[in-house]
Parts: sequence; structure tokens; C-alpha cells
Amino acid sequence: MTAAGRYLFPSPGTPNRITAKRPEAGELGGCFPSCGTTTQGCRRTRPPATRRLAMNLEAAVQELLDREHIRDTLYRYASCIDVKDWEGLRGVFAEEAAITMVGGAQAQGPAAIVEYIKHRCRKRGWQHHLLSVYHIDITGDTASTLTYHTSHQKTEGKPEHILQLVARYRDRLRRADGRWKIVEKNMELGWYEERLRISGGDLMNA
Repeated sequence: MTAAGRYLFPSPGTPNRITAKRPEAGELGGCFPSCGTTTQGCRRTRPPATRRLAMNLEAAVQELLDREHIRDTLYRYASCIDVKDWEGLRGVFAEEAAITMVGGAQAQGPAAIVEYIKHRCRKRGWQHHLLSVYHIDITGDTASTLTYHTSHQKTEGKPEHILQLVARYRDRLRRADGRWKIVEKNMELGWYEERLRISGGDLMNA
């Protein structure tokens, strides 16, 4: 109330005639039901920069998922060999897969690859692969990888002997039906030795 006794605002009991203006779609960053779309899908309310950010975020998440699936395929190859899960091993290869292993030995197709590895492991009583996936380069539905590999192997009938192998795998993979599978695997052997397990006693005099 002013000194003259007049109210600057509607006096008590007087209906408030101030009416709120309904904002237009997009003024508050949202969307009204009359638009017929959700906020996420409304192009009127999402500026181009926001749409680009959403697309970039989606692509980044997809790449992270692809990398994780590729790692899983590469690690599963090794773990299946360790436990002699031949059906699981077959599942990591594409139908056109080919491998080149120690000494230039080659095999083509999942069935032939598994048979070759089974033959190589026929005298292995225990194996332990340790892999480190160093590089994953993805282009669309294909990828190339570099993996460092250290393996310890024990031969049946020779419990005191341990074979140690250090190598690198270079793989090519492709995505089919949402799964990444190995198309090509090349093994580069760096070092191989046989060690004697010492159970007590003097190591130098063993």
C-alpha cells in the first residue's frame, strides 16, 4: 500500500487477473503432448549441437562395447584351450577363419583349427595362458588386434618339467549377428624354453 492508501497490487479479496502465458514448445527445453513426440525424439526442441552430442555419445558407447566384446573373444580363445573346451573354442572363430602358428603351420575353418590345436595339446596335462591385449583398431564391422602372450604348460608324464612360451598374436576379427569372431590369427613366437621344477633342495645343485 502507498502513502495515499492505494494498493500497488490487487487488494485483498480482489480476484487476481494476471494470467500465465503458456510457453511455446521448446521455450523450456521440453515438448508438449500436442507435438506428438517425446523430448528425446523431438527435433524442434533439440538444437543441432545437442543432436550431434547425442550421436557422438552413442558412437563412443558402442565403441567401448565393441572393444570389450573383442577382448572377451580373444581371452576366451586362450581360456578354452587351457581347459580343453573344444566346443567353446570353435565358437570364437568365423566360418572362414584361418590360423598360422609356430613354424608356419596353418589351418583353415573352425573344425580344422580345433583339430590342429587339440593335436598340439594332446600331451598337455595343464596349461595357463596370460594375455595382454595391447591394441584394438576398429573399422566398421572389422577389427585388428595385437596381443602379447605368455604361456606355461605342463606335459603329462613329466610333472617336474614346465614349458614356457612367449609370443604375440596378431588377429583380425569381424562382427556378425552382433558377435565378434576371429577371422585370422597369426602367432609370432619370441621365446620358448623348458624349465625344471625344483621341489626343495639346493637350486644351484639340482
